[in-house]
Amino acid sequence: EEEEEEEHEEENTPKPSKGRFTDRQTSAQAVEWDTQDEIEGDEEKIVNAAAVGRRPLRQRNTNTRERRKSQKWLPEEADLLEHLTEKLGEGKWKKILLEGQARGGFAGRTSVDLKDKYRNITKKREMAMG
Repeated sequence: EEEEEEEHEEENTPKPSKGRFTDRQTSAQAVEWDTQDEIEGDEEKIVNAAAVGRRPLRQRNTNTRERRKSQKWLPEEADLLEHLTEKLGEGKWKKILLEGQARGGFAGRTSVDLKDKYRNITKKREMAMG
């Protein structure tokens, strides 16, 4: 009979809901305070964000670097890019950049510049073909 009572108690005991933190944490307590409690003794800790050099959220940072000036591609650079891409493989942009710079080309270019230029070259070639 005792086992039946224990089983019966377990069935009647409501399971805590998964949606509320306080339902699962029986030791949790709600605490209320007024505005005086928040600032008592902490006056020197309350600091304006601008006073410590922090910028407010969602405001554009004016200290960012300016955009790099666009640099026209020379036909020799485009030819070198095509040659090295065929030799080293598409997607090996850093290797292509270093090899091209060793040959005296791609001054002031990045691997992303090479990738973008190659994509434009192949698109232009595809449009011409068909």
